[in-house]
Amino acid sequence: MITSFSVKNFRCFNEWTNFDFISDKKYEFNENAVSKEIIQHAMLYGENGEGKTNIGCALLEIISHVSQKKVKYPTYENSYLNSQNESDLAEFEYIFKFNNKLVSYSYGKDESADIVYEKFMVEDKVLLEWNKAVSNLAKIELEGAESLNKELSDNITSLVSYVINNASLSESENNSLFLQFTNFVGKMVFFKTMSNVNQFAGAMPYKHKSISEQIINEYGVEALEAFLIENGIKCKLETYESVDGNKIADISGNKPIDFFSIASSGTFALVILFVWLEKMKNQEVSFAYVDEFDAFYHHKLAKKIASNISKLPLQTVLSTHNTSIMTNNILRPDCYFEIKNKKIKPLYKLSDRELRKAHNLEKMYRSGAFNE
Repeated sequence: MITSFSVKNFRCFNEWTNFDFISDKKYEFNENAVSKEIIQHAMLYGENGEGKTNIGCALLEIISHVSQKKVKYPTYENSYLNSQNESDLAEFEYIFKFNNKLVSYSYGKDESADIVYEKFMVEDKVLLEWNKAVSNLAKIELEGAESLNKELSDNITSLVSYVINNASLSESENNSLFLQFTNFVGKMVFFKTMSNVNQFAGAMPYKHKSISEQIINEYGVEALEAFLIENGIKCKLETYESVDGNKIADISGNKPIDFFSIASSGTFALVILFVWLEKMKNQEVSFAYVDEFDAFYHHKLAKKIASNISKLPLQTVLSTHNTSIMTNNILRPDCYFEIKNKKIKPLYKLSDRELRKAHNLEKMYRSGAFNE
């Protein structure tokens, strides 16, 4: 899992902004939200324009060159670097923990999002390092990669990808950690549960040409129907054939009608969430940043969904403005974060009080108890 992430000079982040996922708090409730002192499930609050969406995009920037799958990641053209920073590099630093070992990866990219430098470490040992601004000569210390040409040509876009694609790595602890790192990154996603199915970054979630065929072939309309009914949407679904392929019909009325032609924005948001939840349950996702996850949901439904996500076997961050789900019944004070002035802090660090399970976090937040 990710233990720490820092970014500088990327979009709205002028100076270093750090998202620390480590907690030493010993709360004896909702222990599923934290695993071995690493925040497994978090929620991020903040006013408009503080950077909730951009921190999610920054966290997922790594997939654009490390993931070996077909991925989707936005191109920012003239808005990649921060406009107020004079540096010509956006910089990213990740720390992961696998098998009780710290694995760190840092890199810098220019305004065209091309890598200028990379460094991969296990604990304090540098295993991969490359700085194109200094030399094309790379440091490669992974077993099984000895025969690789260390003088990299200009068409090499990433040292990590170069090693993955060209080395026959032997079995060793460091190699295992390197592969766990690349596998974890390959399963990271960012998505919005909006009415646009394409609002995501990460490995392509659909194996089929439409979301209807994805649901029909991978999960079944019965599963979707049960999910929607459980979340308050009355429907009865079945499949039908059309010239565009198999589709889903709602047959709860007097005559069948194409389901997606009548689905509201909130219902369609639930359908998108259903697909991602299925992938999470199947452990196809390692880390999910769900931006404005409850934008179309009633607060009761948002609370239910947040609670269900907090029990899944992956690392998640949900961004939201909804304080009604800021409750110790779902997560804990070390799992609720606020971004303010580009600084990210958990609630317990924003108050001098010792927060307990009985505290009403929403009431405290609204009354200004967490204003430093």
